[in-house]
Amino acid sequence: MSLKRKIIKKKTQNPKLRPSSSKLETENSRLRKSAEKKIKERPGELKAISMDTNSLIHELQVHQIELEMQNEELRKSRAEIEESRARYSDLYDFAPAGYFTLDKNGLILEVNLTGTSLLWADRGRLIKKPFTGFIHHNDKDVYYLKSNELFRTKEKQSCDIRLVRKDGSIFYARIECILAKDSVGDQDQIRMIVSDISERKKAEEDKERLNRELEQMIYVTSHDLRSPLVNIEGYSREIKLSLDELQSALQDGAGPETLKNRIARIIEKDIPESMDYITKSIFKMDSLLSALHQISRSGKTEFEAAGVDMNSLVRDVISTLEHQFKEKGATHEISKLPSCICDKKKINQVMTNLIGNALRYLDPKRPGVIKVSGGKKNGQIVYCVADNGIGIAKEDMDKVFDIFYRVSSDKKGEGLGLSIVKKVVEMHGGKVWLESEPGKGSAFCFSIPDGDKN
Repeated sequence: MSLKRKIIKKKTQNPKLRPSSSKLETENSRLRKSAEKKIKERPGELKAISMDTNSLIHELQVHQIELEMQNEELRKSRAEIEESRARYSDLYDFAPAGYFTLDKNGLILEVNLTGTSLLWADRGRLIKKPFTGFIHHNDKDVYYLKSNELFRTKEKQSCDIRLVRKDGSIFYARIECILAKDSVGDQDQIRMIVSDISERKKAEEDKERLNRELEQMIYVTSHDLRSPLVNIEGYSREIKLSLDELQSALQDGAGPETLKNRIARIIEKDIPESMDYITKSIFKMDSLLSALHQISRSGKTEFEAAGVDMNSLVRDVISTLEHQFKEKGATHEISKLPSCICDKKKINQVMTNLIGNALRYLDPKRPGVIKVSGGKKNGQIVYCVADNGIGIAKEDMDKVFDIFYRVSSDKKGEGLGLSIVKKVVEMHGGKVWLESEPGKGSAFCFSIPDGDKN
């Protein structure tokens, strides 16, 4: 068999070159024509060679050009695939949600960059780690329940849980999962989307808190306003009765001395006494309405955050309360306090209320001591105002931050200080809490995010 026939036979027997469809035949025909055209454009170098040899060389040249053209098209296709892969990789890595792929045992197989940023961990430290290791211990049962449901029903599952970052900080996340097969098609995998819903949760909590405050405010206001109104109504009736008695005395024609005594009692005692109660009730109503205005304004003023030296701020607060310290015979101890980023005026108001509250509830049986301390923990700055006062009963501890609540009714004030403290601290993204023991004292603490960490 001639070399030419062997080459032609090899071409038709090669599975890669064998036509498999009309589309492939059309493509081969196109390549053949293009190759023939390129051959004709080349100078005739083999005119002296025999026709058979010339035809064979021609066939080889055409075949070579076909391969070159195929290689060029493959190179272009590969470049397009690489470009498409890069686009997909960018869309995957920088998606607005975290994408996780877990095996059937819950180990992380793949994660995009958004997922690593949510957990504050490098991708290499997440691969082959159990996803449950990042779930808050109180929410693991919810995740296990949904995971079992996913494998049982093969249907999409979702839940809201808390995740724990590498540094220990916690955030709320929305988890959505589906079941899929791996590339081979014989192993189940979990495809998961993780979205940070902390802002949404905070908004929901704020809404619930505001609704509770509104209900509480309506209840307290209706109750506290009713009392002075009843007084005003009752003593107004007393004044009317006194005036009726006065008119009757003038009409009875009684002796001058008797009439004088009756009129004197009505004018000098009965009416002034009623007017006094009415005036007190009016002042009480005015005080209550002013307090409502104050609490409504506490969360609406402009927020101005800046670096604040808390040691200087607390010293200023102590100096304004120096008279009360002397009056109570109390002393103060201030530890070195970390600075923070906050609204200076509002945090000054917080410290003034907490220290003033500690002074108000000192135990008169022993020398009062008020301690102010602070420190950093888990990305938060914590400040505490502790006293050795009368303390607060356990059943009252949940109520002290309520609007208008006072531990003791014989103390001055409208019961707004601690509710304002709570509102201001929450405006800063922090929390406030109380530790107390009756007869030993109380410690009011609050936290705000550490500006150096967040």
